[in-house]
Amino acid sequence: MKLILSLCFFISIFCFSQEKEIIKILNDELKKEIKNQFQHPDFDGDTLTLTKEFSIDKNRILSVEIKKQNGFRTYTERQEVHLSKISSIGKDINIIMNSDGGEVQINSKSVDKNKNQQTRSTNSGIFFTYMHFNNNEYIGDNLVKAFAKAGFPIKKLYWYD
Repeated sequence: MKLILSLCFFISIFCFSQEKEIIKILNDELKKEIKNQFQHPDFDGDTLTLTKEFSIDKNRILSVEIKKQNGFRTYTERQEVHLSKISSIGKDINIIMNSDGGEVQINSKSVDKNKNQQTRSTNSGIFFTYMHFNNNEYIGDNLVKAFAKAGFPIKKLYWYD
């Protein structure tokens, strides 16, 4: 019985460290993306600010909160999803993580220049990472490995640069 408990303890520590690896990959890459957004010659999108980094709570909920701003509105968006609900990763315009059951919770607030606010809460099948620059397929490969080591195998689907 002691052996089983010890084994379970070590497995949980290993999985927790792999969850930290998922967070490290996501945060490091998003910070690079944000830093480089103005240096990229093709950048013409909304400015992006990371207000709460990617994190995984004790219930294994992955979350992130960003702020986007254009000339007229400021958008704050928080996404969260349980790690077990992520089934795949891919890239079209952005790197996204897919949830087959629409399990991604998105809470957003927009404020216009006159301070008028709108809030919205929706569910989606897509968790956006806000990363879109080219030549970043290694991010998908690294996340697939980290998710598998944490006990949540996912597939890498398409990768369009």
